[in-house]
Amino acid sequence: MNLARRSAILPSVGLTPPSTSGHAIERTHSRKTEDQPQRAAAEPGCIAARPARALGLCRKRPRASLDLGLERQFPRVHRALEREVVSEFSLVYRWAGRDPSLEPVLFLAHMDVVPVEPGTQADWEQRPFSGAVVGGEIWGRGAMDDKTAVVGLLEATEALLANDFEPQRTIVLAFGHDEEVGGSQGATVMAARFEQASQRFAMI
Repeated sequence: MNLARRSAILPSVGLTPPSTSGHAIERTHSRKTEDQPQRAAAEPGCIAARPARALGLCRKRPRASLDLGLERQFPRVHRALEREVVSEFSLVYRWAGRDPSLEPVLFLAHMDVVPVEPGTQADWEQRPFSGAVVGGEIWGRGAMDDKTAVVGLLEATEALLANDFEPQRTIVLAFGHDEEVGGSQGATVMAARFEQASQRFAMI
């Protein structure tokens, strides 16, 4: 399925450090199909997971790399939805609904990841931020927290757009970039902007 191959490009990260046995890699499982190319190998650095030690560390990763990766994976989303960049890396997507009188709904996720402890790199069976597809499994620094939510929301939106779906009410997707270090520049700033605009949501 598309979600699996896109997750390979945008790997998820959990909080559990690897054990010394080298078998603590968190994995998502994927069945190979003919229409499921292993783009993780072709574009390993496209949307590579970023350690979240501090905001300054995130800034070492080029903004253009993230943009290009998302636009390649979800072209309809980037043609149809309004996108706002917050604090350099967080993203807000707005999908305008047919009825502007209705309060929008808000979906949340975060893109940052937990770092690998220095000195433990050799304990990993696969490079922790590679998103490698090996034996039909996607390997990444964690498998659930929280890239699967980011990819799932974008994948669902991409599929709905492909079928000419138009939401009745506006849909907002908000993806933070520093949740693992408190969210002071991501979620906090996005929430403040919503408040300043007197934006209320029917559901979060």
